[in-house]
Amino acid sequence: MDENPTASGAGPALAAHSKDASTSGPTSATTATGADAAQANRVDETTGGISGPAREATARLGESASGAAERVSQYVTGQTSRLAPQGWAFVREQPFLALALTGAVCLTVGLLLGRR
Repeated sequence: MDENPTASGAGPALAAHSKDASTSGPTSATTATGADAAQANRVDETTGGISGPAREATARLGESASGAAERVSQYVTGQTSRLAPQGWAFVREQPFLALALTGAVCLTVGLLLGRR
């Protein structure tokens, strides 16, 4: 492979565009729309004032989602520990019926997956 890439390609074009976007101060876009520095500062202050409450709301949402996930996990664990012995008892008492039900469920899942 050549260690000296040629100047053609997307590299120089991307570099030129990224330099345009990183200029500080008024740009051709702000002068075309008539936005001045004072208006830009007001926008920065407004968004800065909103970001604090937004962070707090996001943190509260994360905590409530975490709490809900913990409650669901505890519920599922409790239901599983209660239903598992009943399932084993059914299989011991009615093995052929349990086998037939398992076959029916597997056949249904196979048919549903085969239609994809």
